[in-house]
Amino acid sequence: MKASSPRKRGNRAWRRVEMPDENLPAVLKLLREAGPVFGKGDPVQAHSYFDAENRPRRLHATFADGWRATLVLHLNGTGSLSQALKLQGAIKGALPA
Repeated sequence: MKASSPRKRGNRAWRRVEMPDENLPAVLKLLREAGPVFGKGDPVQAHSYFDAENRPRRLHATFADGWRATLVLHLNGTGSLSQALKLQGAIKGALPA
């Protein structure tokens, strides 16, 4: 059996905070500073994660047209933006086996 390391905590200590509706335009501005955003309009829902030292580490935003954007903030001051489109409906028969 492998002993767990006390240094390897991962993001279990991170705290999730829902963003109020009045902050959603600011979320879009922050995402646009990181790169092009495919979602149209302001996000309809957003939440962020803070680490144990209360530093912002991750920001998730969901748009009405199905796009989701995630901004990961690294400790060295860099960040990465990833986006995905949530497909609506059944796609099982659309892809070849």
